[in-house]
Amino acid sequence: MLVEEKETDRLSYTHIQQGSSRVCIMLSGASYSFDRPLLYYSTMVMLRHGIDVVHVHYPYSKEQLQQPKVDLADLMYHDLHSLVHVMPTYEEQLFLGKSIGTVPLLLKPLPAKALILLTPLLKEESIRQAYLTHPSHMLTIMGDEDPHFSDQAWRGVPSPKKIIPGANHSLDVGMDAESSITAIQKAMEELARFIS
Repeated sequence: MLVEEKETDRLSYTHIQQGSSRVCIMLSGASYSFDRPLLYYSTMVMLRHGIDVVHVHYPYSKEQLQQPKVDLADLMYHDLHSLVHVMPTYEEQLFLGKSIGTVPLLLKPLPAKALILLTPLLKEESIRQAYLTHPSHMLTIMGDEDPHFSDQAWRGVPSPKKIIPGANHSLDVGMDAESSITAIQKAMEELARFIS
């Protein structure tokens, strides 16, 4: 396995390579990094299934991340587009986004075999509307105690999808360590089924 830290003119990224024909480009949450459980174990699942991984490291300020989602999607899309063009050629590209990382994936579609959307910002009107017309095959995983969860919006999310009862925006279940571990396990099982 080869792990390289790289840069484009717009952003930096970590490229974890196993010589695969498939790659998963991962976009983190604004304050949820790749060493946190949901993204750490998602990376492990991808690698176990023989998929190379790219962790995108955002250069954005807090103010940029708080701008209207459509504007943020434009900014992130431009940077992701430049990244995709400098990447080695892969037969198949998957994109995985966590929270704010789901914004460009839904609002500005990139060429992808599939999307994995972890804890999307479902209360945002632009996100809800994007689900209705998005062309990609996608998996959505979310907790019903997430402040961005909306039961009405969830009904409009296409399958496959997984709701984790009692889980918050990090897929933690309160201060219950065992239930939180089980929640992450359920999410990873769903992810593994989706990419197999």
